[in-house]
Amino acid sequence: MISSRTEASGLVVKIDRAMIDPAAAFGSPQDVVRDSRLRKHEKIEILSRWAYDSAELSVAEEEGMDGGEATDMGEILKALDEIAIVDVQHCAPTKHAAFQVAPPKRRPRPLLRSPGVIPA
Repeated sequence: MISSRTEASGLVVKIDRAMIDPAAAFGSPQDVVRDSRLRKHEKIEILSRWAYDSAELSVAEEEGMDGGEATDMGEILKALDEIAIVDVQHCAPTKHAAFQVAPPKRRPRPLLRSPGVIPA
């Protein structure tokens, strides 16, 4: 579970709500990415749950059940990809849209070259 923090802004309540229903707590997946009050691992958890919910709603719709409107999975994965490495290639294919989230992306280190050395 996400760690609790007490803030006057009601962030803890918003995180708790987002864990249950991300679409009700945020207008879009990009809103999660842009929320500077959230820690990176919280954003990943919220977006992962949102992807799961969206996949479940799509499956329910395929099977003739009505469960609400699913958010575009591409939009969710794009948002996740901005903050973490999303691997959809090495997961078992299911209709539940399996994917893995690796640790948060790190900025690549610049290559250090000795002065006067020309790369081959």
